[in-house]
Amino acid sequence: MKLVPLRKWQGRPLQDYLSHRCVTLDLAVQTALVLLAVVLYGASLKYPFFWDDPVELGRAQTRTVVELLTNSREYLYYRPLTFIIWKALGAVGGGFDPSVFHLAQVGAHAVNAVLTYALVRRLTRHPAVAAATGCLFVVYPFSYQAVTWIAVAQVPTLSLLLGALIAYVRGRTQENAAWSWASLMLLGLALFAHESAAAFWIIFLAVDGLFLESLASSVSGGRGLKAVVGGLWPFPALHVLVSVAFIILWMGIPKNAGSVTLRCQPAVAAYLLQGLIWPAAGAIGPRLTGSLPYRSMVVIGSTVVFLSTFGLLYRRGQRLGLLGLGFLWFVAPALPVWVTRDISYVRIAPRLLYVSAPGAALIWGGLVGMPIHQSSSTGAPGKGLVWKLGAAVLTVAVVWQSAAFVADRSRMSAGAMAGIWDIVHGVQEAPSGGETLFINAPDRMSSRRIEYPIGDSLVMVMPIAVEIGEYVALHGGERVETRSLSVPHLADLERYPYQVNVRGVIPDPQNLADAIRRASVVYLAEYRSDGNVRVVQAGAVSTGEDPEAGWVSFGDVMELRDASLSPSGSIVLDWTCVNPGSPQDTVFVHVSPGPDQPPVVQADGDPLRGLWPVQMCRPGDRLRDIRTLDLETVGEGRHQVLVGMYNRGTGVRLTARDAAGTRLPDDSVVVGTWTGDR
Repeated sequence: MKLVPLRKWQGRPLQDYLSHRCVTLDLAVQTALVLLAVVLYGASLKYPFFWDDPVELGRAQTRTVVELLTNSREYLYYRPLTFIIWKALGAVGGGFDPSVFHLAQVGAHAVNAVLTYALVRRLTRHPAVAAATGCLFVVYPFSYQAVTWIAVAQVPTLSLLLGALIAYVRGRTQENAAWSWASLMLLGLALFAHESAAAFWIIFLAVDGLFLESLASSVSGGRGLKAVVGGLWPFPALHVLVSVAFIILWMGIPKNAGSVTLRCQPAVAAYLLQGLIWPAAGAIGPRLTGSLPYRSMVVIGSTVVFLSTFGLLYRRGQRLGLLGLGFLWFVAPALPVWVTRDISYVRIAPRLLYVSAPGAALIWGGLVGMPIHQSSSTGAPGKGLVWKLGAAVLTVAVVWQSAAFVADRSRMSAGAMAGIWDIVHGVQEAPSGGETLFINAPDRMSSRRIEYPIGDSLVMVMPIAVEIGEYVALHGGERVETRSLSVPHLADLERYPYQVNVRGVIPDPQNLADAIRRASVVYLAEYRSDGNVRVVQAGAVSTGEDPEAGWVSFGDVMELRDASLSPSGSIVLDWTCVNPGSPQDTVFVHVSPGPDQPPVVQADGDPLRGLWPVQMCRPGDRLRDIRTLDLETVGEGRHQVLVGMYNRGTGVRLTARDAAGTRLPDDSVVVGTWTGDR
């Protein structure tokens, strides 16, 4: 937005002109924060449902509003408003559309950035501090999980809490009971969205005690806090009472046991403190080795050093109140986590720090506003300018470090989400009446390098605790029975840029063959060097059918009954097993420009993308063998697609004969042609 020139304000109060400039600056900064949030997290708008979305959103689907408000059976927590919001989003979208839910989550994060800026701007009256805090909040690395995963209640909860704080400040400083009641209402809603809001009464009192005296004096001509808000004194107490009342209600609502178990583990404290000193933790993480207790001690010790240093800096800048608010804001929501959660849970749950994120961002962002105004007598830049430049450079470095971390998680997530979409679309297009078998489907992913001293900066994809069929059903498809197994040697994970845990146990060859026979269709996850995961159909094995005469026979092992090639490069081979082959017998598929010419593209290997060695064949088995040819790399001109069998050990091809018993040239059969672009 363009600033109005000063000459247009001639004859009007200077205060009006300055007020206009402030509004323009605020709008510009808030727009920039929204754009930054969209740039960092916009890719998640295309994500499917993942992790335990089917479980969480399933509760919203199957339970009424009354049930959500009155009990929390089969659940550890009591968050009725969150489930009601999900029900409403499902109704608005005409069903559970992941794009609607992701849009709501990213939008709430952007709103939180704007509200964080607005609150800090109002408390500090320092635009640079507010802008730095808002920017650091947007890129806060521990937020990546909360913003991209739908079943996270902390994001909308923080929107309500920030709104409550802004209303609280306005009500207390402007002697406006309406704003104070609005603050109380928003706090009440936040409590029913996520239990972390129950600790926020500390933040209201901290704002009251650390900032409102000076703010009230500024708006009342120096009359002070008591003169302005003397008639509204019950509201701070009401915020505390509402929080205590909710805690009592939360404890009494029926839910699963284990919600509150005192633990207070040092490793959990260290993990959480990483979120307070995240720039330093991210710098020392790759260099820190040793046991978990040792790394925990290093993090806790580093936190003490940084807080002591910040204390000295903020004291010199006469901003201890700002440091105190940031520290309390970080600690208040994190403290219940430390008291009740185990490290095995916390280490994969950075979302737990989302409500604390504005506090951590405020501590680091406040460095740019230190009023150090010393300068040399010669007119050269003094310490004040040097400090401002140093703080600005530090802020830019922290933003860059954090944004790079979030961007890497975005790339990791995008690659994994492609696999879920493959599953959803593939099963929806080809529903089966029996069990669907998935091989090497991703469970979770993480970086191959250590990034923070404690915990796993992972992306949870489809944990084994959730059936894959539930993802299909949540996306509007038919609910299918599924099973997951791992065949590591086919995953080729060495070339994949991230560390991957796949779903399911590792079966022995016979158990794998039995599982394939029971399945109506088999899918295999492929991990590609570009970071993408593609889940492709491998085929199926059926038994008990009367064998028909094959089109081409290969030795006395298998007969090819049919073959079809699609423009996408997918080739489907329909085989009948005659006898078990040797362990070295396998299939080749070549795309060749002509007889006696080497193949330009090939897809060799055992049927079902390597899952079915022909030695597992039984007479009469029917194989639907699906392979993929990279036809985009085929050159110009007409090419033949040849199929045959050979022995891997000797390189000798199995004899190929047509239905009349005539031996085919090169012991292979032409199943199609492909003409490259000219």
